[in-house]
Amino acid sequence: MNKDFEYRGYVFTITVNLNTRIERCLGGKHWHTVVTTCGKLNYHVTELVLENELKTYVEESEITIHKYIDDEIDGELPVYHEYLSNNDFK
Repeated sequence: MNKDFEYRGYVFTITVNLNTRIERCLGGKHWHTVVTTCGKLNYHVTELVLENELKTYVEESEITIHKYIDDEIDGELPVYHEYLSNNDFK
C-alpha cells in the first residue's frame, strides 16, 4: 500500500508492506514494514512496526518529515552543530 504526499515542493512516498513478519503461534504478533522515501532529498527510512503501532507510526512519520523539511529549508541547525562549533570544530 502506498501513500504519496507533497510538502513544500518535496514529494514523499510512504509504502507499507503488510505482514512482513509473523509469529507462528496462537495470538502471534504481526509486523509490517514501513518505507518512507523522497528521491529529491535522498531521504530513505525503513522501519519494522508492530500491527497495533502502525497507525501511530505513520502519523508520526508525517510529522517527522514536516520537521525535517522545515529544518532543511529554513536552515535551523541541529543541536550537535552548536556544540561542535563551541568546541573549536570547523
